[in-house]
Amino acid sequence: VSDQVKTLPTRRERKKSATRQVIYEAALELFRTRGYLDTPVDAIVDLADVAKGTFFNHFPSKDHVLVQYHRELLTAALEHARSLIHSDKAILERFDAHFQLLASQQTLEDDLFRILVSEVLTKPALTALNHDKVMEIAEVYGKLLELGKQRSEIRADVDTVLAVDVITCLWPYTLIMWAHGQRKTPPADLMAQKLALVFSGISTL
Repeated sequence: VSDQVKTLPTRRERKKSATRQVIYEAALELFRTRGYLDTPVDAIVDLADVAKGTFFNHFPSKDHVLVQYHRELLTAALEHARSLIHSDKAILERFDAHFQLLASQQTLEDDLFRILVSEVLTKPALTALNHDKVMEIAEVYGKLLELGKQRSEIRADVDTVLAVDVITCLWPYTLIMWAHGQRKTPPADLMAQKLALVFSGISTL
């Protein structure tokens, strides 16, 4: 029992976490309604009803609010990918379901995703802050492909690491092309097409 008590957050920690969440939600709301560039930190702290210094105690910059948003998306993607390990569907169907879920998030938060692309996904210094999550997702993709080999759905001679690199890059690249107006096809449809193309080269089916 004593060990459990030690792991419980203190009142100060709970308050700090709650304050961070208020700032985070206020910032995202303003990004949605006013746009990222037209949202100064002063507007965020006014809406969150905190001091400007409090904002910087939690986020070094506006960019880091988006880094947290990206991390939450990656965490959700990781949880979903892990759930697919125990599915009874074909491996391609599992990957397709996974990327359709990611695409549905984009559809729901169209404006925020465009901001995420322009302010985070195209800036290596910021994407690097969530590299650990990306690598965790890539590890699960590798497990799915290895499972596909065991089920004779993926060719045994396929280099799993190389295939994972290709698959992992598909979604962010698709988002970047979509956000920059380079692709008129909806991201969900593009991902389905790209996965089908990749699997045409590695699948035994």
